[in-house]
Amino acid sequence: MADRQLLSIDIEATGVDPAKDRIVTLAIVEACERWSSITYTVNPGMPIPPDATKCHGITDDMVKNCPPFSQYAHEIHERIRNSDLLGFNLTGFDIPILWEEFFRCGIDWDLSQTNVIDAGILFKKREERTLSAAVKFYCDRELDGAHDASNDARATIDVWQAMLARYSDLRTLDRKSQASASQYEEKRVDLAGKIIVGKDGRPTYNIGKAKGVAVVDDRGFGNWMLGKDFTANTKRVLRQILDAPVAVVDSDDEIPF
Repeated sequence: MADRQLLSIDIEATGVDPAKDRIVTLAIVEACERWSSITYTVNPGMPIPPDATKCHGITDDMVKNCPPFSQYAHEIHERIRNSDLLGFNLTGFDIPILWEEFFRCGIDWDLSQTNVIDAGILFKKREERTLSAAVKFYCDRELDGAHDASNDARATIDVWQAMLARYSDLRTLDRKSQASASQYEEKRVDLAGKIIVGKDGRPTYNIGKAKGVAVVDDRGFGNWMLGKDFTANTKRVLRQILDAPVAVVDSDDEIPF
């Protein structure tokens, strides 16, 4: 595991909802001296809302002749499946939306052996800022070309390397421990964090009126979720829990997505 490649990834999309929105660009940059990179620009198969275009600058006309994500899905999966991942808000957005895109293409992305380092969460835990502020804080420069996927992925590498230089405790950790330190305080059962490991070790709702209630103690809320626009990953996890109500998730166990 120690020799696994570390890749920085960043995604720009039609919006911020992994269940409804689609990828527009995906950048993959090696977090090493060579910094070799590749950026995929795809036709999302849906209009890009003006607010999204205002954020990343990509219009419908710019992607209308690009291939759909499905054309690159297996190539992208092959590039990243045996690597560890680095990103900014990677856990909250990039991984959930990428998992959904893979799933629609018939790829069941297994993250159980992947160390996910979220520089955004680490930064928020220590300094409470955004990527642009992180670049300013750690690298003492402005982030040029923000919301360009490749620029953001490279900027995240800069921030990560500066974090390692600044925090000796972080620098001495192995990759798995670094990944653990960069995750949310609650342990997620699904990628979107709608279900988490409760205090008693059982999968527990993390949204709405059932927040804090074990899934098996309120099946009606789970069935309601299955009929709504939640991600395919969340729904699959829900079905697994509802079909196996006696299973207890230990807080130290790895959660298979």
